[in-house]
Amino acid sequence: MMDRMEQADSAELATGHVGGAGGVLTRLDFENEDHRDAVWLVFGADVGFTQRAERRIPEPSDVDELFLALPPGMPPESKHVLGWWEEKKLLGIVDLVRGYPDASVAYIGLLQVRLEQQGCGLGERILRSTEALARGWPEIKRLRLAVVRGNWVAAGFWHRMGFAETGEVVPYARELDTDEAVLF
Repeated sequence: MMDRMEQADSAELATGHVGGAGGVLTRLDFENEDHRDAVWLVFGADVGFTQRAERRIPEPSDVDELFLALPPGMPPESKHVLGWWEEKKLLGIVDLVRGYPDASVAYIGLLQVRLEQQGCGLGERILRSTEALARGWPEIKRLRLAVVRGNWVAAGFWHRMGFAETGEVVPYARELDTDEAVLF
C-alpha cells in the first residue's frame, strides 16, 4: 500500500499533524478529557460497528481500550491514536501501531468514521492522511490491518481502498467468544 501513499510536507510530519480536504489528523491524548469524550461520541453513536466487530453495544470503557491496548511485546510509544478534526469536531479515529508485526509495518487497528459522516469519502481522506503520516516514518514500508470475519462493511471499505486479503487468518478474541480476523 505504501506505493500509493500521498506525500505530506516535512513540517506536517514533524508535528504529527497531517491535513487535507478541510480536516486535520492529529494525535489524541489519553490524558485529555475532551479527547476521550470526543472519542466516545464517535464510538457511542455507531452501535452497528461494535455489533459487527464485537457482537455487543459500545461501552465507555472502549475508549480506554482504544488508548491503552497494545499488541503483545509492543512498547507504549509505538501506539498512535489519531483523530480527524474538522471545525473542532472529531469526525474520525485511527489506531495506528508503528513497527507491528515487524519494524517495516504500520498496523491499522481501527479506522472509524463518525456515523453521520460515513459514505461521503471521509474514510478515504483519513486513510490517505494516515498513509502520508506513515510515509514519514523511514522504516515503514507497508500498512497492514485485520478485519473480523463477517464484518462485510469494513472488508468492503478496505477493498475499495485498494487493500487485498493476504490469505492469513488469526484468532480474534471477544469477551464471550472467539472468532477469526482476516489480514489485509
